[in-house]
Amino acid sequence: SISSITQNLSFDPLGKTVDILFDEDIEVATGEVMGNYIASEGQNVTDVSVAGAMARVQLTAPAVPGTTTFNVDGVKDRAGNSMIAASAFPVTGTDSTAPSVSSYTATAISGRYNDTIEITFDEAMVPADVTDISRYAFYSPDPTAVTLTGATLTYDEATYTATITLTD
Repeated sequence: SISSITQNLSFDPLGKTVDILFDEDIEVATGEVMGNYIASEGQNVTDVSVAGAMARVQLTAPAVPGTTTFNVDGVKDRAGNSMIAASAFPVTGTDSTAPSVSSYTATAISGRYNDTIEITFDEAMVPADVTDISRYAFYSPDPTAVTLTGATLTYDEATYTATITLTD
């Protein structure tokens, strides 16, 4: 049976890798079948590697500890016995430090519809969260809110940078 499922930020700082620890060594032939691991939130498994009692599973998007869960079935131990299937087993995390902004830049370019705000974080962020425009508020001059209606927001996973392009 499964002992734990942990997001492995040491191996993959983007958070797309989880380590599934079983209570005994597992068979490589069944342990590396991607279809034996089903993640929640529409995540797809892209690779599985087995070492002893651990299956390292790579996903198409970051796992979110406390939200992402796994169904695991079809894995056997080294003696060929089927492991107990797991349903909705939660992913835990080891990152207990909240992210912070390491730098930010606002650029006003001549003309309308092209001013940008770049925000760089000190660690990888969950793209679906960081690109949610409702999570941002800017004021200029304070206390006048800058409208973000129609603004575009992109996130560069390699540099941990969110770029907001204003349209008004």
